[in-house]
Amino acid sequence: MKNVRQKLFSILAIATVVFVTSCGEDDSVTAEIPSVTVTATLGDETTSLSSGGEITAGESVIFTVNGTAPGGFNTLFVSGSGSITINRNDLNLEAGATETGPIVLDPIPTTAANAGSSALYNFVVVDELDQQSDTLKFSFSIVSPDVETYEMVLLGAQGNTNEGFYNAKENIRYTYADARDASTVTSSPVDLAYYWGATNNSTIAALDDTGLDNVYTAVNLPISNIFGTRNATRFVSSNLTATEFDGVANNAQLESAAVFELGGESSATGLSADDVLAFEFAEARGGGFGLIKIVSVDDTNGNGTITIEVKVAGE
Repeated sequence: MKNVRQKLFSILAIATVVFVTSCGEDDSVTAEIPSVTVTATLGDETTSLSSGGEITAGESVIFTVNGTAPGGFNTLFVSGSGSITINRNDLNLEAGATETGPIVLDPIPTTAANAGSSALYNFVVVDELDQQSDTLKFSFSIVSPDVETYEMVLLGAQGNTNEGFYNAKENIRYTYADARDASTVTSSPVDLAYYWGATNNSTIAALDDTGLDNVYTAVNLPISNIFGTRNATRFVSSNLTATEFDGVANNAQLESAAVFELGGESSATGLSADDVLAFEFAEARGGGFGLIKIVSVDDTNGNGTITIEVKVAGE
C-alpha cells in the first residue's frame, strides 16, 4: 500500500509541475478595448456642433477625433460621405503609442443641394490587437439658409426726391445720378427702379424696360444710352398672398415660390398694397430669385413713393 501511495503522489507532483509550466509559458496579451471621442465645429473653427444638431447649407464641418488604445493604436476608420482610413504610420506614431489624437479631419463642405437632408458619420478606432472601439455615431441635419428680408424699403418715383433705384441683393437705394454712375459698361449693381406711368400707374421695372426709359426721358433723365449696363431683371405677379409671403423664411421656400412663377416681363405694372411679385436677377448679377410685397403706394402722379418689402436668398 505504501508503494501505491508513493506512486500516486509522484503522478500528482508531475501533473502539478506540467500545469505550472504551461501557465508560465502562456504568452497571450490582453488590453482594454480602444475608445474614441469626437468634437465638431463649423468651418469657422469656433462654433461647436453637437450630434443631432443643424447646420446651414453652404457651411462646412470640421471633426476633431481623439482616441485611446491601450493595446497600441493601429487605425482610425471614418465612414459617412465617403470613407477615411488613417493608420498609425500616417500620423508618424511610434509602435505601441496609445493616444490617437487630436486628429483634425479636413473640412466637410455642404451645398444648397444638401438642404433638407441629414448626414451620419461613424468613427471606429482599432488597436494593434485587432480590437475595435464601439462605433461612435455623429449626425447633423442640413437646413436651408434663412432668407434676407429687407423691410420698409421706400422708393421715390421719377418726380420724387427719394432714391428710386434699388440694389435688391444688398438693400441699397440710389438716386438717378448714383445709379447712372454705378452702371458702368462692365456691370451695374442696380436691379430695379420705381416709376409712375400715365397708363401703367405704379410700376416696378428693370433698367432695360422701355417704359422706365420713356418716363425718365420725359423728365430729362434718360436711361437708354446713358447707363452703361442695364440689368435685365424679370418680374411676374405671384400667386402668393401677402400672408404667404410673410411665411417665406428660408431659401428653399423662396426658391420654390419664385421658380413656380418662372417667366416674367421687364416690369410689373398697376401695383397696389399686398400685391406680391416674384423676380429673377439678371445673369450678370449672378442669377437667383427674390420676392417683393407691396406695402403701400403713396403716389398718383409720379411725385410720390412706393414702400416694398423684399426677400432674397440668404448666404
